[in-house]
Amino acid sequence: MIQTLNEAATAACKGKSFADPVLVARTVKTLATGCDEQETVWVFCLDVRHNVISARMIGMGLLNNCQLDVRTVFRQAIVDNAARIILSHTHPSGNPEPSEGDKKVTRALLLAGQTLGVELLDHVIVGVGCDDLKFCSMRERGEIY
Repeated sequence: MIQTLNEAATAACKGKSFADPVLVARTVKTLATGCDEQETVWVFCLDVRHNVISARMIGMGLLNNCQLDVRTVFRQAIVDNAARIILSHTHPSGNPEPSEGDKKVTRALLLAGQTLGVELLDHVIVGVGCDDLKFCSMRERGEIY
């Protein structure tokens, strides 16, 4: 099921420019339809012009958390020879405010990306389970520099 979902996500996103967090949030909200009761984690691998190479759901968790490790996030980026990634995950509560855990993961991914030569362009948290689009861009908040 996840492989089919990832193939569909890549087909829907491939070649699109993901420089705008609004587009990322809209895409994730659409991709996560039906997963309103648990967090989902997505990684978008990008080329140097911010065009999507691949899109993958890399994690599915509980109502308020999802275990995530650095290797899982960067694995597909390395396979795809991506220059950048955007990480995104959902908050089933509808509230996109980042938790302390979200901030900690973002910092760890920034450091790992610098070591690997794959830039973490943004970490976009998307509120799901609500009608309107609610999201938080960690780059826009100054958590990613």
